[in-house]
Amino acid sequence: MYKVFFNDKFVLLTDKYEYDVLGKGVLLLRYEDFEELHFVIALLNESKFVSAVVILSTDVEELWADFRSHFVEIDAAGGLVTNSRNELLLIHRNGLWDLPKGKLEESEHASDGALREVEEECGITDLQLVDKITTTYHVYSMKGFTYLKRTFWYSMISNQEEFVPQGDEGIDKVEWVKIEEFNWDNLETYASIKEVVNQFLVLGA
Repeated sequence: MYKVFFNDKFVLLTDKYEYDVLGKGVLLLRYEDFEELHFVIALLNESKFVSAVVILSTDVEELWADFRSHFVEIDAAGGLVTNSRNELLLIHRNGLWDLPKGKLEESEHASDGALREVEEECGITDLQLVDKITTTYHVYSMKGFTYLKRTFWYSMISNQEEFVPQGDEGIDKVEWVKIEEFNWDNLETYASIKEVVNQFLVLGA
């Protein structure tokens, strides 16, 4: 199964599904033809009435390969940092709350890239890698190209109190927030970031 975010929408490529996934605005398709993917991508980018698309296939890997061929692919890595007070480290980037992450350098291992990006974007030195959480995918467009970004996420620990936001990356705040007081309804963030935090909480990391 592969889940790919288009801003707050998503497409799910799978060989099975749960009926409770098919809520309001969710379209179910059986994959039959490569050209269907052009329609799905346009629908997710343009329609106000479709919130998600579930595509069923008996060969999910073939479907995934067909889907990926529509994009320029990029690998990135990031970190979900917590401290001894059960707080989560968030950055405020370009008007939205986010987790520190960035593009991997050539031949760089994902865990090394995750540590480097958190250190650079937060100005943090007291940082310990714990474990991998999950991998997310999202689609975005820039300078005439459409990208499929795969991001490897890792849990980390730090007790640093003062930070230096990386301003040239659009970051103006780095703050600790209480996990037990975490309220998505009042937080302007990305759907993929919610997915990472939820995965972390489910794992009990």
